[in-house]
Parts: sequence; structure tokens; C-alpha cells
Amino acid sequence: MIENSGFTSGIDGWEQNSLPAGSKDTISSETAGYDGAALRVTHSKASGDSVYKVRTSKYIPVTAGATYKLRLYVKASGNMRLGASLRGNGSSAVPAESGLNTVITNSTDGWQQMNYTFTLPQDATLTGVKVQLDNAFYSSDAEILYDSIAFYRVCEPGDVNADGSLDILDMIRFKKVRAGIAEYTSPNAADINGNGYINTIDAAMIKRLLLGLTDYGSVPEVAMIAPDTAYSYNASARAYLTAENPTVDDYAVLMTDSAQDVKIVLECPVEGAKFKVEYGTRADYSDAVTVNTTGKSIAVNNLLRNTKYYVRITATANGITRQAESSFKTADIGPRVMTVGGITNVRDLGGYETSFGKTTLQGLAFRGAQLDIKGVSRLTAQGAELLGTDIALGLEIDLRTASETGGLTKSVVTSAKYLNSRIGSYTAAFSSDQKELFRQIFASYADVNNYPIYVHCVYGADRTGTVCYILNALLGVDEKTLIQDYEFTTFSDAGLRSAATNAEMKAFLTSFNALSGSTPAEKAENYLLSIGVTNEEISTIRGIFFGEIPIN
Repeated sequence: MIENSGFTSGIDGWEQNSLPAGSKDTISSETAGYDGAALRVTHSKASGDSVYKVRTSKYIPVTAGATYKLRLYVKASGNMRLGASLRGNGSSAVPAESGLNTVITNSTDGWQQMNYTFTLPQDATLTGVKVQLDNAFYSSDAEILYDSIAFYRVCEPGDVNADGSLDILDMIRFKKVRAGIAEYTSPNAADINGNGYINTIDAAMIKRLLLGLTDYGSVPEVAMIAPDTAYSYNASARAYLTAENPTVDDYAVLMTDSAQDVKIVLECPVEGAKFKVEYGTRADYSDAVTVNTTGKSIAVNNLLRNTKYYVRITATANGITRQAESSFKTADIGPRVMTVGGITNVRDLGGYETSFGKTTLQGLAFRGAQLDIKGVSRLTAQGAELLGTDIALGLEIDLRTASETGGLTKSVVTSAKYLNSRIGSYTAAFSSDQKELFRQIFASYADVNNYPIYVHCVYGADRTGTVCYILNALLGVDEKTLIQDYEFTTFSDAGLRSAATNAEMKAFLTSFNALSGSTPAEKAENYLLSIGVTNEEISTIRGIFFGEIPIN
């Protein structure tokens, strides 16, 4: 994206200004913004209706008489009016010419882009300005987040150094910025095609503008736009995972599933270009997935968590071929959320750092909702191919009752064996009449011939959550992550699952924490030993998940 100019998102670089007497309004930083850290302005009901202003703490160099733009994203709750102005070091406030008095109400949903335009006066003393964001609050406990803020001079396309003319100096400046040894004076002038990104497409167009050509020509110059960090889940789940000491109840909204695709935008100014996209975890692309398309983007999913991906795109048009490469990394917070056609609440149990100093392997064990309804598969063609061929499940562990399975005796996934273990949830794990059922489940994870394994009940929430909590605890996953994995079901059609308010989960945690041992791993190990799982089986489970024992 076009870089922020002169200041950063988040609270760094901002200061409070013009607080009314008695105001208790505050500014703070929010880690999960539109694209990184955000600046949060919180209105206290004790302040009543009030005008609240925040501004950059330092002056940003400007040129008198020039036109500037301010672009930002906002997300608000409550009723308020927003505006912006510039505070000059050599003049009074400079009002915006457009974008003023935008009214935000409770009906606002999600992030909105806002744009302001300023023309500076011909004032010889004006050499710098502070960007000021104005908020007029009209409701109690209102709040607004600001993020991806950019303030820049408006220049003609190609005038990268903002000297009023297009010449070779602009191309030199462009290359210096791309090399990281200079900054854009006017990023909008470098963004020739106006899509908000500056890359090789813009470089090619600047060259043509210098030659007096206004079209893109026939050479398929190519670039891609991928996120720096890719998230496999939606904004609600991300906000929960990145909040400090969150209560999942505050983030629960009606949704079918949290899984979302990662979008890679393909740029080629020549019409009719054909793209070959390769992406994988190895720099030599030896494990790459290949997608051929004539579209302007591709959507990818089921990426490994906390993993770097390399991307190479090849564009062909008019008998000419061009290539571009880039990379991105998947998030290291939260689970690996899976997109399985027809099934919700599916995620990988692996990918976590453990108290044993090792990271559990991904692709070995999955949890989710039921794969069938009384023997009738819920899987779409994509879901069936993913589980049956790509992942090639070895075992389906079905925790449902006889009435819920309809007497099912085999898996609807053709590659998988089937185990129906009709357990209860939560404190049922400590019931003597459930002891053998739970032993069978965990013994199944000790068999190298069973992998990959998919465990489920109806929604993949309570019974499944009980098994997965104990399993990941055994592997040395920390308590915070164990709770997060349990509560993550909230972001699916299963609905709210809160360790803080669910009485059954609280009872389970009380019983689990009462087990002997000083860590979750020790408690889980002692629990499994008490129900008949052997030391050898426990070692085997850990060895499999740590990659020390190969699966068949």
C-alpha cells in the first residue's frame, strides 16, 4: 500500500489536543486494526457530548500553495461526526475542502475509507503542518479506530519527486525508493494506475510516460499484491485473538464459519493476459501448487500456520512472457483454520510451540463438525477431495451417539477407517463409566497407521473440545492457547463457547487442574495413565506430533 507519511498508525506519533474541561476521553493503541496497529479514541460517558481532537505530535514538511490528500480507514461504534484539519506552524488551521462532517452511526459495520483534500495557502512561513483528526461525540461510550493513514502531496502522474515536471529525475527517485534509500515525496504520483499499490507496473508506465506514450503497450509487465501477513480466519476471530485478555463473549456474532481465503491480486495492464501462479513453502517451488487463470486474482486456502510462502506468477500475452516473484507469511496466532466444503468449524490441531521446546506438526490431526447426517455425506466435491485425496484421512473418530449417527458403521470419507466412541463432554472425561471410551480414543492417536485423524461430534464443540483440550495439553501446548482453541468454536455456527461463562467448561477445568502435575502436560499425562493409556502410548503420541516417529 501507499506508505504512511510522517507518522505511523497506532498511538505512536499522536497526541491529545483541545480536551474539554472534565473530559475523560482517551487515546490508546489497538493491535488489530485494518492493516496492523490502529489508533483508538475512546469517549467516556462521563464526558457527555464533546469534541475530541488528536493530532500528529510532529510537524510534517509541506510546500505552501500545494494540494495534499489525507486518506485513512475508520471503524466506529456509537454516534459521532468526523472531520480533519491541518495545524500549520506558520498559519492558522487549514480546513479540508472535501470529506468534512462525515456522520457515523451505530449502524456502521466494518472499516470505511475516508479521504480529505487540502490546498495550502500561499504563506511563506508555512513549512510544516500537524494532521488533526476531529471527533464530535454524541453518544455514551462511543469509540473509533483509525488505521492505514496516509498524508501526501497531490502531483501529476509520474512526478514522483514533486518538482512540477516529469523527467528522468522522477525515474531515478522511483528506483531509489524501491531500493529503500529514499522516500516518496508524492506517492500518488508514483501510483500511476491509481490502485493504491506501487510496483513494477507503475515503473513500466513511468518509462512510457517519459517517452511520451500514454498507453501500457503490448509487453505484459506483471506484478502481484499479496498480504504481508495472511490470516485464515475472519476479522472477528482476528480481533479476539489479538486482544489483550479478551472475553470471547464480547466477540461472538452470528456466522456460519470463520474460515476465509487469502487473496492474491494479479496485475498486468495488457488485456487478455494468461497467468500461471505457483505458490509453496519452498523457495525452489518444488512443493508448489499451480493455478492457471485469466482472472485478476486467485483465492488460496488451507495454508499452514506461521509459514512463509513463496509466490511466482508468469504472465503471457502477445507472444511475450514476463515473471514476478514475491512472498508472504501466514499468521502465528490462532489455529490453522481449514476450508472444507460442506463442513464448518474445521481446524488443524498442530502448529503450536510446546513446553517441550518443539512445535507440533501440522496436517496430522483435525477437529471439526460432523461429516455426515445419519450416513448422508455433507461434503461437497471440494471437501471430499480434500479429506479423501489431498489429506487422505486415515481415521475418523466419531463421538456422536447412536441416534446421532443413525447406525453408521463406516466413514463417508473413502480413505478413512471409522471409530465410533460415544462419549459425553466435559466432566464425563472423569466418569468411571466413560473411562474405557476415552482410553480407546487416545490409544487411537498412538497408532501410526491411523493418521491423519479427524475427530468430531455434531458441531465439533463440546465433546470434540474435551478430547482436543486433553490431547494438546499432553503435547505441551500452553493453557492460554488451549483455552483459545476451545473458544475458537465461537466463530462458527456452533455458537458461543466461553471458558469464562460456560458452567460445564468451568467444571471441566476445575477437575483437570486438580489432577496431579505442575503443568498442563503433566496433568494430561497423569489423567491418561489413570484411564489405562500406557506410558509407551503417551510417548508414541508425542513422538508422532513432534515428527520423531513417522506415520504410515
